[in-house]
Amino acid sequence: MALAKAEIPLTKGQLEQFERDGYLILDDLDFGDRLLDGIVSDLSGLYEGEVRVVDDVFYAPHRIAGAWKVNDRVRALALNPSVLAVVEQLFGRVPRPFETLNFRVGTEQPTHSDTIHFNSMPRGYMCGVWVALEDIDMENGPVVYYPGSHKLPEVTLKDVGPDAGEEAYHAHLAEMIERLELEPKYATIEKGQAFIWASNLLHGGSPQRDRSRTRFSQVTHYFFEDCRYWSPLHSRGDDVHWLHPVWITDDLSSAEEAGRVRELVELHVPGGSTVLVASRGDDEMVKLGDRDGWHFPRDESGVWPGYYPADGAEAVAHLEDLIAKGAGYLVLPESALWWLDHYGELADYLERRCSRLTGDDAGCLIFALPKT
Repeated sequence: MALAKAEIPLTKGQLEQFERDGYLILDDLDFGDRLLDGIVSDLSGLYEGEVRVVDDVFYAPHRIAGAWKVNDRVRALALNPSVLAVVEQLFGRVPRPFETLNFRVGTEQPTHSDTIHFNSMPRGYMCGVWVALEDIDMENGPVVYYPGSHKLPEVTLKDVGPDAGEEAYHAHLAEMIERLELEPKYATIEKGQAFIWASNLLHGGSPQRDRSRTRFSQVTHYFFEDCRYWSPLHSRGDDVHWLHPVWITDDLSSAEEAGRVRELVELHVPGGSTVLVASRGDDEMVKLGDRDGWHFPRDESGVWPGYYPADGAEAVAHLEDLIAKGAGYLVLPESALWWLDHYGELADYLERRCSRLTGDDAGCLIFALPKT
């Protein structure tokens, strides 16, 4: 895909700084107070209450993860054309936003590199963009970061030691920072400024000195096209934990997509049938009226297990197991069509053994499964 026309052309000095230091602070992206204040207002009451997950959005007193799924302003900031143009210039590939984190206060998070959570093949194609929704100073907990640390080798749990966990990982980085005498800097930025960092830049949350203050801000994480995505934190040895992000787009919302699935199932699938849906764990996707909707994949209790099949062979084996238990149809919503590219054995199985009931223009594929 061709690179988009840059709306905010970066200077040679800015490009050189990002290459050298692993970060940029920009103040000319012109988000507008209406958007920034609207995000704060929209989310202000949602930090209250117990930690919970509702419609695949995580709510806690200090942060909300995935608010783009339920809030148009959060999504608009993640898809801001100027931000997309800037990170495209920095990386030379088309960015694909996949996660938003909205903060009410500072995180005080231990120093880490995003590469331990979100990584790419080839490496290096991930970045974060942190936008201040109010002024941030040393009193309300700015991001602390270490310029130039993105050029250090990536640290994984394997580098830390046998059976190492996150606590040992953070201790390892703290020791490394002290040994290398890395000097911290602090992102004390004004409302509307953006702090952009490379995936391997060491960073964290500094102490929030004034506990009466808020520190409203939004982070969006971006991968880039033409890569594969994985999580070193959840990988062990040769067992790679691949990531299959749900991209932030202006396309159908989750609720709209679930409604579209119901419409097509009612049109093409007989009542009383058992229907598998590649649902990403969204319970709305399996509410199919008088049809019995099952998550695909699903565990023994019928709940989405929280992960995808490791490969195409595993996907086919699981599908055949569910066919033996009574599943008669499989639905791949638009957000799950990547399955056909990623799981070659499954795509081949569906083509050879199953009957396709919807066309390419439906935006949702439904297959009649073979009978046992």
